[in-house]
Amino acid sequence: MNQNNRKHLVLTIFTLTICAAVFALLNFSFRSAPPERGNIEGYIYPRVANARAVVAITRLNNPEDTIHRIGNPNAQGYFRINNLPAGEHRVVFYPRNPARYKTTARGVIVTANQTTSVGNITLEAQ
Repeated sequence: MNQNNRKHLVLTIFTLTICAAVFALLNFSFRSAPPERGNIEGYIYPRVANARAVVAITRLNNPEDTIHRIGNPNAQGYFRINNLPAGEHRVVFYPRNPARYKTTARGVIVTANQTTSVGNITLEAQ
């Protein structure tokens, strides 16, 4: 290998190394950030209806990424569901005794890094 070819080879290897380093840095910097998350909380009344009520969450604004989360209210009717993706969700309250109380649904917008209160949910008697 003559001197000219050797210089060309070294220059080519150096250029490829620089290009690979730049590509790695760009790839790292353009990775998407983790999804922003928030929480939902509230109370379900009457307490006799919600002894074992279930709260189901379905994400509405991205059907390909639908999720379901379940939370059980405590004895006071309080529930909290953490770590939900930010966006619009459909919250469904299923009473323990569906023959006596109707299922209730409500749309809720979850904001990143915040807890959204749905307030007091009163299950309607049948």
